[in-house]
Amino acid sequence: MTRGRAIYSSVALHLLPSTSQPPPLLVLLKMRSNLKSHFLHLVAPLLRALKMSSTTPTGQAATLDNLMDPAIHTGENIATYVMFIRCVFESVSELETVGNVKMMRIYKERSSAQHEYLIADVDWRGTTKYVVLQRAGRLTAQERTKLGKHRDSTTSSTSSLSLSSAAVSPCASLDSLSSSLHRDAKDTITIHTEMVDTADHLLVAECTITENCIPIYWWELVVLARAISKGSIWYTPNAANCYFYSGMIMAVAGHRAGAQVNWNKDLAGTFFRVALFIPPTGVNLEKASAAFRQEVTNFTEACQKIRDGKLADMAKLKTEGKQKDEALAQKDEALAQKDEALAQKDEALAEMVAKIAAYEASGSSKVAGRE
Repeated sequence: MTRGRAIYSSVALHLLPSTSQPPPLLVLLKMRSNLKSHFLHLVAPLLRALKMSSTTPTGQAATLDNLMDPAIHTGENIATYVMFIRCVFESVSELETVGNVKMMRIYKERSSAQHEYLIADVDWRGTTKYVVLQRAGRLTAQERTKLGKHRDSTTSSTSSLSLSSAAVSPCASLDSLSSSLHRDAKDTITIHTEMVDTADHLLVAECTITENCIPIYWWELVVLARAISKGSIWYTPNAANCYFYSGMIMAVAGHRAGAQVNWNKDLAGTFFRVALFIPPTGVNLEKASAAFRQEVTNFTEACQKIRDGKLADMAKLKTEGKQKDEALAQKDEALAQKDEALAQKDEALAEMVAKIAAYEASGSSKVAGRE
């Protein structure tokens, strides 16, 4: 039995009279009307929910819980994750005020590559989540193909978040290597429920966002990371590298929050003591922060526009549902009036039958008396 038929049958069983005798015609007519009304009340919310649901790039439901599920987001490309956020943001506005970033740290691995990555401590609905953002080299051909449909064009605001100034990278002038090195950067995000093991890594930068700072929400940090990706989509080992990626996120987010960023200048952005990234300051930092604010505004406005459209669709569905309910109520009322008229006829018929029976009984008694 299908789900729809199961619902219909359960309602029918509830409405049928308890007697084992076949129900009279009036009961069946009334039951048919009530069944339709009950069925619509049961199914309409399901239809509305399906109408309002969103499908994320990874196929999971667009819910707040899934946003911070480590089983879903491990080494996920930042572009795909931003699309995931957007799917949720288009349905709920709660996202705007959850997930405060409390601290950001950049670590350097003690390996030959001396890879650097950023960890953000996020207060997520009463628990702490650890968000790792990093530029992990270049995308493979398969990864580029998979990511293609989730890309968006670079907006004008992202230009200030790119390697447009030598003040950002002293090696930017060397960024004219052969085209074989200019391939899409692999910018990823990974969610952890426990702090990452950094025992063998060096802390090269740290920023604590206190209550006196401007709040930075986790989704804003991710939008910033995506904006930096769009501003510098090519990975180059000497300039648009992991140092640049994590360092720009730290510098811009810290400046936006009005928080102090503590850099280990001997280690941060260096490869065996050679500086490959210098944090932006002054005008460059102001421009990058302005670009970040514009990216956040663009993102929220786009989501709000779609959310308003969905709310309008829901209001329309509610109005249509109300109109249908009113029409059904009118039909039920008309049927009830017919039921009442038939009941009156039944009563009149019953009285007539009673009179006939009494008359016949009276006639029978008179005949018996004569005999």
